[in-house]
Amino acid sequence: MYEGFANGQLIETGSSHATDNNAETDANTALTYQALTPANNTIFNGEPYKIWMSQDTGFDKAKMLAEVFGGYSATTGVKMPGK
Repeated sequence: MYEGFANGQLIETGSSHATDNNAETDANTALTYQALTPANNTIFNGEPYKIWMSQDTGFDKAKMLAEVFGGYSATTGVKMPGK
């Protein structure tokens, strides 16, 4: 299952990181995402969110990635000389 968002805001709701020479305090980042309508209504048919299921007939991961990331194209896997 793949989930894609056309547009949105990712906000760090709060953080508390502190350290000194004797002790370190770690904190997990808390993020909030708000899905917004696409800037261009041709993306996801104007919907803010789309789901792809890899087991669906005709599912093509490269096409999905191209839809989410405009300009994406799959690589051919050609090795660079010396690598």
